[in-house]
Amino acid sequence: MKALLAATLLQVESNLLYSARYTYTSLEFPGLTEAVEDSDWPLPTDQAQRLEAALQKNTQWLRSALTDWRGRT
Repeated sequence: MKALLAATLLQVESNLLYSARYTYTSLEFPGLTEAVEDSDWPLPTDQAQRLEAALQKNTQWLRSALTDWRGRT
């Protein structure tokens, strides 16, 4: 169950890390990149904060999963 939840969280947050442009070329950090390209300066700060929160949450989850796994072996 925990693995399914983690996969769902990572999937939901994956659009913070990677997306595709309308031309199907890759776009890393889409919210951040598009905000900078549009010179929408408050938005990159928001996107950077969202990215940081997602990375912190997933890091915490991975550490918890590692602790659980080590406890079972």
